[in-house]
Amino acid sequence: MEFEKKCVHYSDFVTYLESDMSEFVLPCKYRMGKMLHYTSRTTVREGIRRSDKSTVAIIKLSGVTFSVERARHVYKELILLKKLHHPNVANLIEMYSPQNSAESLNEIYVVLDRNGYTLSYLIYINFKLSLPNLSFVFYQLLAAVNYLHSQRIILMNISTETVHLETNDHLKLCDYESLMGAKCTFDDCPATLQIEACKTVDMQSIGFVISEVVLGRKVDDLSPSTAREYFGDDNFGAIDDRFPELTQIFTASNAYDLICMSLRDYQSESPVSFCDAVQHSFVARWYREDEWNATFNNCEYNWHYDIHEQSTWKSKISLHYCTLLKKYKHNRSL
Repeated sequence: MEFEKKCVHYSDFVTYLESDMSEFVLPCKYRMGKMLHYTSRTTVREGIRRSDKSTVAIIKLSGVTFSVERARHVYKELILLKKLHHPNVANLIEMYSPQNSAESLNEIYVVLDRNGYTLSYLIYINFKLSLPNLSFVFYQLLAAVNYLHSQRIILMNISTETVHLETNDHLKLCDYESLMGAKCTFDDCPATLQIEACKTVDMQSIGFVISEVVLGRKVDDLSPSTAREYFGDDNFGAIDDRFPELTQIFTASNAYDLICMSLRDYQSESPVSFCDAVQHSFVARWYREDEWNATFNNCEYNWHYDIHEQSTWKSKISLHYCTLLKKYKHNRSL
């Protein structure tokens, strides 16, 4: 879906008309970039700051009061985003809405970090990470997901599309799918699904992501027992001269060992935990306690919150949204 050559200016905002005549509103300090994701109720586009050309992800959430389920899900995700603060997780920059009142509220826009390139793009251009760089990326991904797990958030859909890498190898987990309904919490899971099994699924996803980076492609039947068929020393990037004293740590065999550990499934006798993985010699050099045990502010969202009065739920949740938008200080600079 591309924009028509039309836009309407309203003071601090610009409204773009897309080819299907739907609107996309953004602050004047951004100009519109490419499409990143699209569903019937969620559009994610790249925003480019006019001041320094840095990029953000601008997420348009439509029909936020369309149903009780949709309203509760979006509200929960906004509260969680507002509270997440970790160097390897995309941060919430601002929120805004074109509507001015609870009665008319229908759309909310969320602006998140977005710098660098996705791992999927780096794979596409055949970019190879050196072994030290691969180690650093592996550690940061473990730290990001461990942080989310500590807040009872599971992902279940980590992929090379959701991981962004900057030129200094700094990683950001940008899970735009969460606002589309993919992300959930341990509290949302069926009682039959054990929490440790959820964590293992995310660990396996990390193993698949790192494997795809190393091999340059997806392998459907990848597991600890089949990995040796696909991996060879030539798949891994070379050691570089920045770490001459660590040539015995940043090795292809060490990387392969940690990848195999991460691919263990929950039926295995010994699926690897995140704490065990970060102590592996291939990534342990990067460990920092403040990153691994990052704190999380008290969350305003009540996991068991529900709206029982069906006749008034829409006005109630709309007021919740408006209060949240008003309290969030970042949008005061628009």
